[in-house]
Amino acid sequence: MSSQSTELTIENIKSIPVPQSPQKYSKTLTCAVLNKSPIRPTRNNGSMFSMNLCGRDPSSTIRAICFSEGMFSKFQPNTTYNLKQFKVKKAFGKSSSNVELLVDNDTNVSTSTSQFVLEEHSFTISQILNNETENVRFINLKAKVMKVDDLIVVGTYPDNKAKRNIHLADHSGHIQMVLWRDRAENSQVVEGNVLSIKNAVVSNYHQALSLTSTFETTITSIDEVTMAAPAEEPSLNSNVVSVYLPSKNSCVNTAALVVERTSMLIHLRTV
Repeated sequence: MSSQSTELTIENIKSIPVPQSPQKYSKTLTCAVLNKSPIRPTRNNGSMFSMNLCGRDPSSTIRAICFSEGMFSKFQPNTTYNLKQFKVKKAFGKSSSNVELLVDNDTNVSTSTSQFVLEEHSFTISQILNNETENVRFINLKAKVMKVDDLIVVGTYPDNKAKRNIHLADHSGHIQMVLWRDRAENSQVVEGNVLSIKNAVVSNYHQALSLTSTFETTITSIDEVTMAAPAEEPSLNSNVVSVYLPSKNSCVNTAALVVERTSMLIHLRTV
C-alpha cells in the first residue's frame, strides 16, 4: 500500500492488482468476522480454517484463510478486530474477490474498541428468487426439505469433489441447494426435516437461482413447523404443450393427447 494511505479498508485491498506472491501489510485493517468455518484437514496433513470478513458495511466482504490451528480461538463471529501484519494473496477457487487474506502466527490480532453492528437477516425463498438479496453475500433462511438427491462426484482427480442437491421449500416458494464435499458425503439431511441454514451463497447457473454451501455454511435441523408452498405446475395460460421425443419410426410425425383434467392439448413431436 502507498505510504499516503491513511486508512486501510477491505475495498482498498480488493482494488489492488492481484499479487504474484503473498504481500505483507503492516497497516491496520479494522474488520468484523461475519462467519468462520470449522478446522479442516489439508492435503499435506496440516489443518486450516477460513473466515469471511466485512467492513462497517456488511456487503463489503473478503475471505481470510489461516493454516495455524492455534489462531482459531482468536476469532469469533460478530466480533470486530484490528489486524496487522497479515498477507494478501490471489484468491483460491470461487470468491467474491480476486484476492484474499492470509492470516498466520505473525499476524497481530486485537479486539477493536469500536465494534461494528452486524444485523442478522433471514430471507424467504421468494425474496431470494426475486433478487431481493443481490447485495447480501451470505443468506440465512429456514426451509423444509422436500427431496434429497443421490450423491454424485464431479470434476477430475485430484480436484474431484462430492456433490448432493437438496430441494427446499417454505411458504413462499421452492429452491434447490447444492451441498459440497464432506457436507454432501456425510449429509444428515432427511426429507421432511425443517432446516435453519446460515451463510449460504446464492448461485446463478444458466440464469437459474439456487443456493450453494460454503465451508462457512451451517445447517441445523430444528423442531419447527414450516408450511411448504405448492409445487410449481405448468402454466395454464396456454393449452398447448410441445414435447419432443426421439423416434425410431420416421413415419410418425405428431400425435395428440387431450388431458381432460387440465384441458391441455399436448403434442408429442418426434425428432
